[in-house]
Amino acid sequence: MNTITFGKARIETGVRIETTQSSFTGYDVKLDADGAYVSTTPVRGDNLYMNVLPSVNFQYAFTPDTKLRAGYGRGIARPNFSDLPPYVLEDDSAQQVFIGNSALKPTTANNFDLLGERNLRPLGLIQAGVFYKDLNKPIFSLSTLIPSRPQCRLPASSTRQWYNSSHIWL
Repeated sequence: MNTITFGKARIETGVRIETTQSSFTGYDVKLDADGAYVSTTPVRGDNLYMNVLPSVNFQYAFTPDTKLRAGYGRGIARPNFSDLPPYVLEDDSAQQVFIGNSALKPTTANNFDLLGERNLRPLGLIQAGVFYKDLNKPIFSLSTLIPSRPQCRLPASSTRQWYNSSHIWL
């Protein structure tokens, strides 16, 4: 972090660099129509990525009790570790297939904030602010009803798997 003050203005800047590496073994578990165990096949996967996460915050003090703040920061939200192993769980009794996704990427966000505040001594503080978030590769769960698949013995089933979307904003 670096802080620079000039007059009534103050700027704080920083950057964080994070590297994530994971490797895992998932399992393709098969159950029969009664829910009894049939077999297990190991399936391997791994991830390696680096993120540069800059931030900058600006504050201007009109008076000691009246301030305007603006900020930008880049953030990251990693997938749940339990969603990453490349497993397949076929539950014939419930006619469901659960699938892990080792290709999940972290969600990154560009966050923008603007805040005004006024200290009303001795009563308290009044603040008003707005924000904007630009999300890249957000993670969502998709459940799909499918009639049949060659890799699944079920006549009809539903699958559930986590995916990355391309882009959203708030």
